[in-house]
Amino acid sequence: MTKETKTLSQQICELCGIKPRRVKPLLCEIKGYKHLTCEFCVEEAGKCKTEKKVYPDFENPENFVRLLELETEPNQATVWCLVNTQARHFYKHTTYSRKTFLSLLKVILENDPKTTSDEQIELIKQSIRDYDGWVWG
Repeated sequence: MTKETKTLSQQICELCGIKPRRVKPLLCEIKGYKHLTCEFCVEEAGKCKTEKKVYPDFENPENFVRLLELETEPNQATVWCLVNTQARHFYKHTTYSRKTFLSLLKVILENDPKTTSDEQIELIKQSIRDYDGWVWG
């Protein structure tokens, strides 16, 4: 059995309590049949074997910018501001890549080492979880 490797986006979603969406492909091939919907798969096999789970992908440029600009409360600090402030605990400078930003966000959400208040972490998680403009997949 192979172990599923989780992306940074999946890990952040799980920390924030975002449930994956299940999507079915436009073209499914099972039992030698090719069809455009998975109704056959669901009826015949109980579950489409090609169905997959998707999460918001925070490395997607649209989602990444939305994440940076997301306010933790109306007219309050953005996620970028909070991560940038906390980054000083880890780095001497705060210029970093998209992947590094997401890694820092994950560390902050895990709160290990404890660098952020539990209330602030919960506000970040809730803001990410409640935002409905993410691009999924």
